[in-house]
Amino acid sequence: MNEISNKIIAFLEQHNNWTTSKELSTEFQLSTRTIKKYISDINISSPNLIESSRQGYRINSQILNNLRTELNQNNIIPQTPEERLNYILKTLLIKKHSQNQANIYDFMNELYVSESTFRADCQKINNICEKYNCSLQISKDIVRINGSEKNKRKILNSYIVNESQNHFGDEQFLKGLFPNLDFTFIKQTIQSTFEEHHYFMNDFSLSNFVRHVAITINRIQNGCKQNHTDQQIDTTSNEYKIAKDLSSKFESFFDIFFTYTEIYELALLIICRGNSINTTKSTKSEVASFVGDELIDFVTQLCQKTKTLFAIYLDTPEFIDRFSIHLHNLLIRNDNDLLNNNPLKNKIKIQCPFIYEVAVYIANQIKEQYNISLNDDEITYISFHIGGILELQKSLQSKLPTILLIPEYYNLKKSLSSKIQNLFQNDLIILDIYTSIDNYLSYAPEHDLLLSSYSINHFIDKPNLYITPFLTQRDINEIRNIINVVRQRKKKENRSSYIKKIFKKEFFSIDKTYFSQIEAIDDICNILYKNKYVTSSYVDEVKEREALSSTAFGNFAIPHSLHINCLNTAIYVHIQEKPIKWGNQYINIIFLLSISDNDRAKFREIFEHITDTINSDDNLSKIRKVKTYEDLIDIFINA
Repeated sequence: MNEISNKIIAFLEQHNNWTTSKELSTEFQLSTRTIKKYISDINISSPNLIESSRQGYRINSQILNNLRTELNQNNIIPQTPEERLNYILKTLLIKKHSQNQANIYDFMNELYVSESTFRADCQKINNICEKYNCSLQISKDIVRINGSEKNKRKILNSYIVNESQNHFGDEQFLKGLFPNLDFTFIKQTIQSTFEEHHYFMNDFSLSNFVRHVAITINRIQNGCKQNHTDQQIDTTSNEYKIAKDLSSKFESFFDIFFTYTEIYELALLIICRGNSINTTKSTKSEVASFVGDELIDFVTQLCQKTKTLFAIYLDTPEFIDRFSIHLHNLLIRNDNDLLNNNPLKNKIKIQCPFIYEVAVYIANQIKEQYNISLNDDEITYISFHIGGILELQKSLQSKLPTILLIPEYYNLKKSLSSKIQNLFQNDLIILDIYTSIDNYLSYAPEHDLLLSSYSINHFIDKPNLYITPFLTQRDINEIRNIINVVRQRKKKENRSSYIKKIFKKEFFSIDKTYFSQIEAIDDICNILYKNKYVTSSYVDEVKEREALSSTAFGNFAIPHSLHINCLNTAIYVHIQEKPIKWGNQYINIIFLLSISDNDRAKFREIFEHITDTINSDDNLSKIRKVKTYEDLIDIFINA
């Protein structure tokens, strides 16, 4: 179909009523005979798409929708508004279009939408472009993206990241976008070149870098080069040499040409995402020479602050070295407006809320020190560094303090205790080994479990298990069972104790409706203030925390302050039927935390228990239906 045919289809769809040939003739400044010829050609191409009667012509909506469905099923044309936006962006920025422009009627033909619908889509795209100092302009039926080549690539990168939410670390999505690019060659070339120059990138940075290289090559192939920069780079640096080497190899393989600006931008990406230090083998002095003593001092102080605030321990040499390098590269990315995208941000925030919370705090400390604001993507990368260490500490904390009671008979004590320690090193901490019941009863320290090769006739108020001196498979299975039993019992006892302490009946509401996030925060904080649980400044502290990153998780929110210095500990729970917008999400349930300085060590436990409980669809459904404070308590104790 040609341009006029597309305009006729769009016009008839928009009017959605019978239209005479005379009306069409007037609209398009054509004779009625010509109009009839166009309609005949349309119906030859798409039978019965335009109906005719004595009243005139109209679109057969069913046939038009069927055509769109057929095209969509063939993965040719999108149908939803979001899919259309992505299609237009992709077409303008990835396919070969001179100056990133195309005819609007080509789009209307391809999308089977009216001109008004297409222009509405373009306005939405323009809103996206404006975030990157670009604009989408329609002039004389031509739609184009205006802006610098660098910013156009940022738009394209953002589109790819948003569309590949479930493809992180997976090149399939990129291969679909750029079918003419050999990704095996690109990735192998990058890796081998890095090795040749003794340069290092982690898997996340490498994935990021491959994506940027793919965009660069595609844009150069389409005649869209970066030719101007006032910036200079040290041509003797390792990063420039790598960029020059890579560009030469890509030029030869893809038959393209890298300008100085393209090489500069490639070198900048390498500086921002890699380093010349292998953190698994590096010394402290090597890291210091790369990032500077000042930055290492800041990271060390940061670890001390997180220890004081959250009762967690990040100050290991491995964390300090790796995070110092990460922060060094982050600062360079910020200076060059190259902050990372992270498609895992939503998953990490929901699945690892406490880890993300610590990352938010660290991001705020970085903001105060270096005057930069980090987005959720960069905060998520910080959480990656935190997560490994915290999960290790969590596993250590879950170990049960255990006493062994083993007779001193030949080598029995040594052999049996060694077997137990080796088999259950991830589950038990052996506090001590006793050879007599009397000594155990007199001197044993506080513990959660007793494993004994004695037949115990005394009353023991601790969970205990008889095991044979030779540790049979049955013994091993029984030890595993009792470990699980003790853990669950401890968990429930601890949970019941602190839940009844922090969930208070006077701070439970279901009989009011808030209409905004600000209204909810203001009112709840005021209630807590009147009851002497928080200071008057707490409401501002909660809002400051929200400004860093929303505390909404799916259908609920956990607003709080980063300072953990309230007068008393409590959780205000509010449930309402009508959802309110919280950040970019809509929520029905609010848990506003008030945690005192004395309970800061409990913050992680409280935070994770709330999120773990309510992230269960079954529990979420129950909580949304609760009518009494007692019902709520019961759910959290038995979760």
